[in-house]
Amino acid sequence: MSDTKKSYNWPYEETPFDIVTARALSKFMTLCILSYDLERNNQVVGHNLCIEEDSISPESPIIENVKPYWDASSTTVLDFGCGAGNISLYLKPHIHRAIGVDILNPMINAYKKRTGFDGYCCNIAVDDTPGLDEVQFDVIVCTLTYHHVNVYNLVTQKLAGRLRAGGWLYVVDFDSTKKYGSHEHVLNLHGLGHNCDDRKRDELLNQIAFAHKYDFSPEIAISSFESAGLTDIGVDSGLTVRLRPSREELQCMNGQEDHGYTNFPHDANGRLDLPFTLLLVAGQKRLYS
Repeated sequence: MSDTKKSYNWPYEETPFDIVTARALSKFMTLCILSYDLERNNQVVGHNLCIEEDSISPESPIIENVKPYWDASSTTVLDFGCGAGNISLYLKPHIHRAIGVDILNPMINAYKKRTGFDGYCCNIAVDDTPGLDEVQFDVIVCTLTYHHVNVYNLVTQKLAGRLRAGGWLYVVDFDSTKKYGSHEHVLNLHGLGHNCDDRKRDELLNQIAFAHKYDFSPEIAISSFESAGLTDIGVDSGLTVRLRPSREELQCMNGQEDHGYTNFPHDANGRLDLPFTLLLVAGQKRLYS
């Protein structure tokens, strides 16, 4: 397996992206992006928000309270770390065009098939990207990708460079300062929490090529966006979604058998109580240099 593939712990096919839990998480993140208030005055807003998976209706493309900034006739989006395209699918009714970027060809193939948009397989931080060089984006979205990255500033600078003047970058990821966004919580999902001895943990980390190892906090997010020259930076923290995957869905999501299932409470039907707390950071490219 190549080093590129090792950076993913999902199976390399579109199936995991189709399960209800994965689509519910994607719709929740898209909702947070589309409803973000561009005219806010507070740099960091702490929320006490907890949304249940069953209330999200992932089978429906409808998202309410979309801000007028989004224009179905003109808005062009770069979906960075696009996977098989769930975010772009939920954005689709509100944008003119999206382009997906991912480091795995199978993900790009699935993205193009599922969304009908163009996609490119590349590492945007280091690779040439001829398919993107002539496009300036109104919006760049990046969901659950930054925790795979150990060079936040470089990646943020690369992304900011692809925005048109006045365009916006949105990043959504685990909030490492919160219980349900912490490194330990995500490790528990893979059966690698405190109750796992160090030797077993190392073996499992090697087995699944664990990439969830870089903390992401409001302070790190703001610093990264500032270093890229973005302005009007805002952070929404404390965005919790409570997922209810079955054992089979969890296995499909993390690509392993049983790891993590017993670390979380589950109901009589075998559905887990699996909360995740996220943060959203947004910043605008200056209108004038």
